Amino acid sequence: MKIAAPVIYGSLTDIFNLSIASNVFPSDWKVAKISPDFKSGNKSEANNYRPISVLPKIARVLERPVFEQLYSYFGENKFLYAHQSGFRALHSTVTALLKMTNEWCCNIDKGMASGVLFLDLKKAFGTVNHEILLKNLRWYGVETPAVYWFRSYLANRKQVCYVNGVMSAADFVTRGVPQGSILGPLLFLIYVNDIPKSLNYGVARLFADDTNLTFSGCILP
Repeated sequence: MKIAAPVIYGSLTDIFNLSIASNVFPSDWKVAKISPDFKSGNKSEANNYRPISVLPKIARVLERPVFEQLYSYFGENKFLYAHQSGFRALHSTVTALLKMTNEWCCNIDKGMASGVLFLDLKKAFGTVNHEILLKNLRWYGVETPAVYWFRSYLANRKQVCYVNGVMSAADFVTRGVPQGSILGPLLFLIYVNDIPKSLNYGVARLFADDTNLTFSGCILP
């Protein structure tokens, strides 16, 4: 694609602009090839494999400008939860750990006890409900035409499994955000962004789907 860019960039620009104007994501760019990557344990157990998703390169090129605009919009308006450290610029596991340990140490200095609950959502990217995600986008002020584009982006996705040189038949994906995509991580952050709002007490800190809830209080004599 890089070699051919001087020749194809004009046509691609027209396709990208038409996609945005018509609120339709090309269906041929919504097919993922899944390759199982063995982690550990019994090789006959499907849960011991990590699915590696490969999407069409051209789809990722279209996703990039959409991602940059959406991420900029959420950043400028400070919509993303302040204690979310996953998939964000200038944030990492290190910053998440520093913030958590600093809070716990401050509580100790004040003579307080901290109780921490750690939560991990299994197969997080695959659990996203599309209607809830689209509703969240509307709630944060994303305009209706853009929401329609995201609906088209998420809907009618397919995946095929590639094992030992053999390709399976395509099957529809009814929920989740595309793994291996540019937009997927940001859409997931938007999906879980209101988790802290459900808390009456405590502080939630997140790194993508990894969440810990800290509850602190004075130690009784």
